[in-house]
Amino acid sequence: MPRHLAIADETIFGTPVTPPTTFLDVRSIGLHPEREFISAPSMIYSGPQYMAPGQYKCLGDIAMWASADNLMKLFKHLFGGTPSSTQDGTTGNYAHVFTPSDTLKFGTYYKVPDVCAVVTSAQQFISCIPISMRIEARTGDPVSATFSMLGQKDAKVSATALGTVSTVRPFFAIDGKLYWAQPGQTPEITNVDSISLTYARKIPDDMYAMTDYLLKCFVPGEGTLEGEMDLLFSDWDAHGYFWTGVSSGAAPIQAPVSVALDLDLNGDALPTPAILLKYRCRILCPNIVLTAVDAPVELRNKIMQTVSFKGYRGTVSGGTHLLSATLQNRITTP
Repeated sequence: MPRHLAIADETIFGTPVTPPTTFLDVRSIGLHPEREFISAPSMIYSGPQYMAPGQYKCLGDIAMWASADNLMKLFKHLFGGTPSSTQDGTTGNYAHVFTPSDTLKFGTYYKVPDVCAVVTSAQQFISCIPISMRIEARTGDPVSATFSMLGQKDAKVSATALGTVSTVRPFFAIDGKLYWAQPGQTPEITNVDSISLTYARKIPDDMYAMTDYLLKCFVPGEGTLEGEMDLLFSDWDAHGYFWTGVSSGAAPIQAPVSVALDLDLNGDALPTPAILLKYRCRILCPNIVLTAVDAPVELRNKIMQTVSFKGYRGTVSGGTHLLSATLQNRITTP
């Protein structure tokens, strides 16, 4: 039976919004509540004598096949702030550029299971925000996106009827291109088998007061960027960047030069005439350093390199950021 995820933007922390405005066809919804209990141990008895309700929160992952449409609302809540949106004349095509912001955005999320006895009810998650995003692309598979969530509380509400769902197809690894470069260079990495990229923002999950068991607010914390990719070992470029920051490097030095990473995913063509030629997700990481390059040699099998990396701030999308993400689609407002 069909199930769906629905989202509505919130303006006041702890105040749900209904009805939702965005409906997503996702692979899985792992959002769920967790509550702690405070116990009072005893010297006399072998177990706690008393128990009291403790802190309450919502956690879990949302996984989906990534497309230029279904990433939109989650990018808005993950990055915060207001994206820079540019319209291509009057064609209805838009480019939305997201960069990390301390101005938080969050929403009410609805998990709607359409099965038998609970068909008339849904689970409402109030004041939810993504705290991390993992983009994974592997040869032969659709591109997947997984968002780890943090929320204040949940409630049982009437089920929301399924609204309009995007029909834009997901990205596939065979559509994507991956580049890394030093300034002034844009070499494409053509032998990528897979890549996993994770951006996380540390929002504390312990913002409680003695007078309440619910989260009081979200506080923006530090952002981190890391990942790894598997490459068919056809040259020594990865080792060169790991050693010295240049592909001709032959030995490690104390301070390797950083590399820029550009993950460019394309999908269906946008309606013409258009400057924005395709539905697209482009993730730019201005500064990454390679932390490990592993290329096991086994018999006469093909050699695959696993390259691990971490990112730091640099100039991208008109500012100094850890990364930027651009979505091209026909959605007017994120």
